[in-house]
Amino acid sequence: MRDQIPTRLQNAWWVHPHTGEVIPVHAHAKTVADDPKKFGLTHSDVGDVGGGQRFNPFDRKAGSAAQDTITAANKNGWVRVRNVLGRGAVFQVHGNAHEIPKVIGHLEKKGIKMRGPATVDDPGHQFTKTYSGGTEALKTANLGTAAKVAKAGSGDAEVWHNMDDGDARDLLRARLHARAGLPMEERMLLIRRIGLFLGENSGEHALVVVHPGSLCGSLDFNLGSRKADEVRKRISDHVAAHKGPVVGVMGNFNHEIDDYPEVAHIVSHFTHTVDAGPSNTALTRAGRAIRKEHGDNVVTGAWGDADSGCATTLAKASRGELHHTVAMLDESDKSLTS
Repeated sequence: MRDQIPTRLQNAWWVHPHTGEVIPVHAHAKTVADDPKKFGLTHSDVGDVGGGQRFNPFDRKAGSAAQDTITAANKNGWVRVRNVLGRGAVFQVHGNAHEIPKVIGHLEKKGIKMRGPATVDDPGHQFTKTYSGGTEALKTANLGTAAKVAKAGSGDAEVWHNMDDGDARDLLRARLHARAGLPMEERMLLIRRIGLFLGENSGEHALVVVHPGSLCGSLDFNLGSRKADEVRKRISDHVAAHKGPVVGVMGNFNHEIDDYPEVAHIVSHFTHTVDAGPSNTALTRAGRAIRKEHGDNVVTGAWGDADSGCATTLAKASRGELHHTVAMLDESDKSLTS
């Protein structure tokens, strides 16, 4: 009699970096709930799940029974591993990212190797980072720094000064996304508090985004939603690819930003902000300040028109290059941009 062909490939495990134990699972939360003692827990520790009540073991929402159970195991050193089709490997930890190379070693001893990118996820500390080099990159990554950064408070200036720039930038973005429900003014304050420590030594010019609020409803009104979506995406892609400091010039309509995901994505990359309304005086003052603080700069945002465009006015004052991604009222004429 031939062996039965398995209906699904094994793609999830609990791994303990110290003991080397590798536990194949289907649903991580259910495995912990079925045998909490194995994970250093009791039934009361895992609450409703351990009590046998019905629950969705794949519910990843913060505060759900399943997620609380996974977090409890993470806090006892266990690392949640899942190989996600199209996304690569995900390692969920709680403050012990530096032990992931050990976890990879334990998996490889079992003949388990994962392809594609690898993501370190520490939801308890609002930290996530993806390594395009996959598990091989994780073996040599400075995950000790990542763990330290994950535990750092946003106001801890000394830690921010000494952290790896890439980890710092990723943590800033994660914290901003986590605070999406806060008023824009509070998020801008967060940028000012910790953004000063980012991008200063990258060796790249500053990228200036003028009036992100005007990339929302105003852009839709002037260009139509389809063309406006195209403009928002090209600016978002430009900002995401930039490795140096990103300066946001904040004007009107900031309350609309959270309603436009591409614009919220742009704002999440800001390392500095400057307040300047649409007047020539305010924009000229802001442009000169940006030039003084950051030197060479490239300008995008709204608007890049010849005479009255806010981005154009600021670029003249900052002696910056007006980038081809800038939004223009006449999108068919890009002759002003390079």
